[in-house]
Amino acid sequence: MAPTWDYTHPTVGTREVLWQGFLMAEALAATALRKPVLITQNDQLLMASAEVPPLAQLVESVQASLQSNKTPVPDIVLPIIRLFLYNVTHLARELSESITGDHGHALPWLTRHAANAPLLSQLEPVLEPAPNPADPIGEATPSFGQALPLMECTRTMHVRSCAQAMTMGYSALVLTLHRKMEYRAAPPTPPQSLPAPGPSLEGIMYPTQAQMNTVHTLARAAVADVGRALTYLPNPTHLTHLRSNPLQNWAQFCLEDADALGGIPVESTEAFERIMNGLKLLGYSWDLPSSSALVEQMEAHIAARRASAAFVSSASSVHVDDPVFLPTFDYNWIRLFGTEGFMEAEGG
Repeated sequence: MAPTWDYTHPTVGTREVLWQGFLMAEALAATALRKPVLITQNDQLLMASAEVPPLAQLVESVQASLQSNKTPVPDIVLPIIRLFLYNVTHLARELSESITGDHGHALPWLTRHAANAPLLSQLEPVLEPAPNPADPIGEATPSFGQALPLMECTRTMHVRSCAQAMTMGYSALVLTLHRKMEYRAAPPTPPQSLPAPGPSLEGIMYPTQAQMNTVHTLARAAVADVGRALTYLPNPTHLTHLRSNPLQNWAQFCLEDADALGGIPVESTEAFERIMNGLKLLGYSWDLPSSSALVEQMEAHIAARRASAAFVSSASSVHVDDPVFLPTFDYNWIRLFGTEGFMEAEGG
């Protein structure tokens, strides 16, 4: 199919982005389910109209554009979305081959961690919290309640879609890695005929506590990204087309984190509510008993949080039964590229 594309046609870029997005979604789903990633690099290259630079080079290029304060954010994002999707698919395949797949699962953790160190080094700077995560980067684009020319509205929808895909892609990798480390952190009871691993072997056979803490910090920071990503959807109805598993998995992580801490962390309250409300909206197309149970548990945590004197509803504008599910779009997600500066964004 790909060789028949006319790369001079104006719509081929959109077609390529859609296919790269499909490949990324399939690769992320495979890693989450511990299934083989059947998408090869050749498959990706067939869908690429031009050479794709490494992720580090891509991030460096975007950082330079953002810090120049000359290029509007949409003009930066739209041309590089295909490159971003390509690289996330590549990272998902690396994660599967070195950690989550059958071969990686059979290796001692130290071997797998060493093989996967480049992946961790790429994920950590991308997902580390911004110095001022509450400050919007650039002026917010107009909300969909305002009248916009058709071209500007379409442009805004494209940027929202890119922001949602780019944020959820990296977040999915982090959660998969976190789940795998949790699974390996609790060693099975050794057979009576074999001695238990001594202290010198614990860091070889199983993740160290320092490694666990690092990945858990990344996952907790990604919760805020997931909460914001739900607001990047061009329209509330787009959420009903998403697969339910990713949001369920994040809801489960939020609940486990809240249970361990004795309540919802203050910095996660907004994202916690948004993920819960996203599950409610998903119920219109994915009515699963597991989702209902998760919502009930999350509501109990929210009720306990509301009962506390320190509670301030930071997500009160994000409820499924509100006429407008999405707040005004901002460019906080640009922190994925490690920039600390502010950008002036166009209003479309």
